[in-house]
Amino acid sequence: MRKIVVLGKGGIGKSTLVANLAILSHRSGQRTLQMGCDPKHDSYLKHACEGSVETVISRFASLGRMNGKELEQLIVEGRTGVHVLEAGGPEPGQGCAGRAVSITLDLLNDYKPIYERYDQVFYDVLGDVVCGGFAAPLRDRAASDVIIVASAEYMAVYAANNIARGIRNLANIGGARLIGVIGNRIHDARESEVIETFAARIGTTVLGLVPYSRAVARADAYGMTVIEQESDADLARCYQATYARIAASTPTDRTVPTPLCDAEVRDLVFEGQRTDLPSGGSLRGAP
Repeated sequence: MRKIVVLGKGGIGKSTLVANLAILSHRSGQRTLQMGCDPKHDSYLKHACEGSVETVISRFASLGRMNGKELEQLIVEGRTGVHVLEAGGPEPGQGCAGRAVSITLDLLNDYKPIYERYDQVFYDVLGDVVCGGFAAPLRDRAASDVIIVASAEYMAVYAANNIARGIRNLANIGGARLIGVIGNRIHDARESEVIETFAARIGTTVLGLVPYSRAVARADAYGMTVIEQESDADLARCYQATYARIAASTPTDRTVPTPLCDAEVRDLVFEGQRTDLPSGGSLRGAP
């Protein structure tokens, strides 16, 4: 069973990306589980109706305890054929959101029959910060393939670099290794170059460069994914090519990244933008 941990800054489009990849996994004959590891618990919405999935943390809170069989009851098969599970999170201001991820992974690791049902498990993980429960998939001693998702914006690359740091810092105690970077919501060649350069400098490869497209919003309007609604669209073909690269990756592609320093991240992102400033322009005060 292959574990694929997808991390990236909140709002970068991870859930949309993961949902489309998970559908492609299912269609290729892989028994597929998508696990949402975000307190918004919205990862499943591409596969199942709103409100149809109870989160692990809500069941845990109501029972005061849980075991693996009770966890198994929370797994829902979506209309896409992908099975989904949501860790969930507490009410805002009432607890640690990362704890739900830790509890869920502990239950999964203690109850092997769940993992034995699947060929691939995708973890859709909030990656603004790599701490507490959100780093739990990186601490797992079992081998996990990590994918970092980023756009070419500064905070997205900054978060991606922090994730690379997390993988490096936990490499001695966990089995998670980086297999590549996916650039998402890419607008032009310069943004593609930022992602390609970032991936090369941290010691990995680019698995896909996904363009910004209104096809996502069109699919969302009908409660569907791009793969379902516009399978012949350029964006769908891009998802397909990206999934093919993930599926074709081998153990030799698994690396411990070498993250950049903060100044290198700033220079990488803003170097191209400096050339667009008028003579004498300055980025002083830029984030």
